Amino acid sequence: MDKLKISKSYIYGDFNSPASKSVAHRAIICACLANEKSVIKNITFSKDIVATINAARALGATVDIIDDSAVIYPIKKQNEAEIDCFESGSTLRFFIPIAMALSQRATF
Repeated sequence: MDKLKISKSYIYGDFNSPASKSVAHRAIICACLANEKSVIKNITFSKDIVATINAARALGATVDIIDDSAVIYPIKKQNEAEIDCFESGSTLRFFIPIAMALSQRATF
């Protein structure tokens, strides 16, 4: 067997980690409940994240998508909301209590 010598070295540069769907759900929700505009960067727009964005819009938030970012303006209460969570259990679990806390009539 040949011998192999490993020497110490340094790596330099920038690294962007892959977006976390779990973090994106929570960031979108926090932005919807904030007092002013929020910008969330490096989002992967999976079906579940799109469901969360659509739920936020249904409750009265304004969400603008620019490349891999979302610009979110807080929820302005609507009279009623129809929220299609598609197959996103996270969206459903997060938005039922939000609708209740906002005293907003919602159909899921």
